[in-house]
Amino acid sequence: MEEMEKERRGLEEALHESMRSAEELRNKHNAAVEKIYLLRSNNDKISSDVRKLKTERNSWRNKAEGLSKEVSKLRKDDSVEVQKLQDEVICLREKNSALEEELSVLRSKKRVALAELQATQLAHQQSIKYQILNADSRESVKSAERQEELERMVSEMTEYLNAKEMQIETLKLVNEALTRDIEEMKYSKK
Repeated sequence: MEEMEKERRGLEEALHESMRSAEELRNKHNAAVEKIYLLRSNNDKISSDVRKLKTERNSWRNKAEGLSKEVSKLRKDDSVEVQKLQDEVICLREKNSALEEELSVLRSKKRVALAELQATQLAHQQSIKYQILNADSRESVKSAERQEELERMVSEMTEYLNAKEMQIETLKLVNEALTRDIEEMKYSKK
């Protein structure tokens, strides 16, 4: 009888410990979900900033292409027109530098957001594993679906930002080519 009582107490203590662990994991899960929503909000802002930069970049690219065409026409014109174009190219370079700085800031924000998202995902995955073991299958499926959606979103975000970085590199090359053309035109006039 005494052994049964000890065993019962041991089981009750194990039950209480499991319940405390479950509550801790539930709290961690709730904190992770809140952090995910915050990161989504930050991601939306960063995505909006990237779209704005893309629009500006396309505008500057179009201006650069237009200037390139004008430069080829103006090679026959006098050096005053060439100087105006050179001044505009210098202005474009300055704006391009500002865009590059802003892009650098966005890249660092992206790295921080991705690191936070990965940490949150890890906590979320651990919480889901625990829930799968201890919760209704319905809740487990929902958590697993949320996790898959978050992973897909992070993957898409990463691909999108990498594509934007490649486009900006292309813009730099176009600007460098335009600068070389202007320099060549300047020397060919002399």
